[in-house]
Amino acid sequence: MIRFVRNALVALAILVLFSCSSGDGLDDSLISSNNTYLEETDEGGETQENLSMTTTEPPVESTEPPVELTEPPVESTEPLVESTEPPVEPTEPPAEEPLGVTVEIESGTVVGGIQRLKAKIGDQIRITVSSDVEDEFHLHAYDLTLQIAPNEPATLIFEADIPGVFEGELHDAGYQILSLEVS
Repeated sequence: MIRFVRNALVALAILVLFSCSSGDGLDDSLISSNNTYLEETDEGGETQENLSMTTTEPPVESTEPPVELTEPPVESTEPLVESTEPPVEPTEPPAEEPLGVTVEIESGTVVGGIQRLKAKIGDQIRITVSSDVEDEFHLHAYDLTLQIAPNEPATLIFEADIPGVFEGELHDAGYQILSLEVS
């Protein structure tokens, strides 16, 4: 009787196990036809029968068709890390330094002689004059003047837009201190 109950419990366990896994009850294809009875002898010399069942798992099949990619993967153009710095705005190239000359006058004499400056049309020109006496600088043809105070450099900045060779002179002293050639 014990053998019968034990065999029934094993069969019931197998039935429950397969019912849970398939969801719709026991499938006969899961149990092989190789049911065998094994006889064993326990320590007391009694013979015991054991029911052995061999089961096989069916292959798992998906009910959905395989997924195929129809488009290439998208590559992100977003930065991986966001910057906390403000974006750098492009800047205009720095303005060119004006072509320049500095003329120094001491005791009515141009230090180093008459200064010469060559420029091209469109160049920015810088003329700085320093004198130990008060005077007025004048650049011919451009008709530009510059008041000079004693021992205080004065600067004139303009665009070279008239071609030619021009004299720069001190009015009160009455002599040339520079020559400007624009081509």
